[in-house]
Amino acid sequence: MMDPTTASGELLGIGAADRLAFDVIGWNLSAVPELGRPALLSLGLGVMGIAWLRRRRRLLVD
Repeated sequence: MMDPTTASGELLGIGAADRLAFDVIGWNLSAVPELGRPALLSLGLGVMGIAWLRRRRRLLVD
C-alpha cells in the first residue's frame, strides 16, 4: 500500500509495514459495519410480512 512504485488506481493489500506506519502516525484500522444489508433485510422481511397478512385476511374473508 505504501509502495512508491504503485500506479494510480492500483489496489494493494495492507501489509505489516503499512500497519506499523499507520500505528506510528496514529491511525486506527477498524471494520465499519455496512448499514445497507440489515436495512435491506428488514425491508424484505417487512414486505413479506405484509404480503402474508394481506393473503391471510383475503382467505378468511372468502
